[in-house]
Amino acid sequence: MDYQDVKDYSLYEEQLDEMIEDAHPDNGGHRGIYNFLVDMRQMCFSWRSHINLILCRSNGGSVTINSEDDQEYQAYLDRKASGLEAVWVVPNEE
Repeated sequence: MDYQDVKDYSLYEEQLDEMIEDAHPDNGGHRGIYNFLVDMRQMCFSWRSHINLILCRSNGGSVTINSEDDQEYQAYLDRKASGLEAVWVVPNEE
């Protein structure tokens, strides 16, 4: 990564715990959201470690791209972040 644009997101621990409880499948919540929030809480408990959340996308077949390595995907995400129209086109497999 050539750039250092660090974004901090602050959240009260009690609020995160409440969201986790609300998202619990036993309470009618979504299992994926529940597990994501539990994992995020665990990463936050390890406050001495840097958290780098990397967005990935299936790119057809078994190929996965990510926001850290793929320049075309980075340009696509930049357009989305700027509020511009962005359409991801899966390249033809060679």
